Amino acid sequence: MTPSLPVTVGFDGSSTATTAVEWAAAEAARRGERLRIITATHHPGMPSSAGSTSMPLMPRTLGTRADERSKQAREIAARRLPESDIDSAVVADRAAAALLEASSQASMVVVGHRGHGTLTSALLGSVSMAVAEHAQCPVVVVRGAVEEAEGRQVAVGVDGTSESEPALLFAAAAAAQRKVPLRVVCAWVMPQAAWADETWQTVPADDWVEMSDALSEAARVAADSAAARARATWPDLVVEAEAPIAAPALALEDISRVSGLVVVGARGVGTMREFFLGSVSRSVLHQSACPVAVVRAQ
Repeated sequence: MTPSLPVTVGFDGSSTATTAVEWAAAEAARRGERLRIITATHHPGMPSSAGSTSMPLMPRTLGTRADERSKQAREIAARRLPESDIDSAVVADRAAAALLEASSQASMVVVGHRGHGTLTSALLGSVSMAVAEHAQCPVVVVRGAVEEAEGRQVAVGVDGTSESEPALLFAAAAAAQRKVPLRVVCAWVMPQAAWADETWQTVPADDWVEMSDALSEAARVAADSAAARARATWPDLVVEAEAPIAAPALALEDISRVSGLVVVGARGVGTMREFFLGSVSRSVLHQSACPVAVVRAQ
């Protein structure tokens, strides 16, 4: 049998990275996969060790500090996972570059929502955003305490297109592993042009109602179809579908307050779209109250 790819997590010694390691260790245990911990260390002018078997020369204090952090991360992970299932590596590279390199050989990459050197606001750190946008596997950005996420539903945003199916299947698998319900959400709002002052008077009321009904029906069909797809693959999974009237990002941010994991899709592959997250995914990553998984359409 081909060995499964590991759950990979970045650690920089910050409190949010500690939570990310805890979450990643628990996820590796659920999935029956190994955990790989990446500790990146870098200073201006240092060559990268990514892809090589030897570390470049670095200040002794920098290397010692990185080794200490790597050991600390292993101790944190060992609270939730057998020591024999944990691998760790110190990489001489910038954190985002090291994790992106590792993403080609990972089942998922886990990061805290911010680390050292960023503003202590709710906004996502630059490393987390870079990994979420460019990784070659699903990325989970951890928010909140690990214990808060236990036993709560998994929620996923869908839009009725094939590009949202990978996110749906990832979310359904996560819900099945956790033995919690799956909540499928296809939120919708009227196009902005229909609400513009200069347009409002020119749109007949009957046309506005017809447009609203059509959008509502399309969203409901998309949510129900996605739920049926999840039930067909996981017959024992409890699945709920809804099509709320709300901006998709706001709907998912609200649902995150009662969820253990929110799953969103990313733009597809084949054009420049693959290098950037959509506005919904970005907003949810910045504002979610629970961990967020970004699953890119392949």
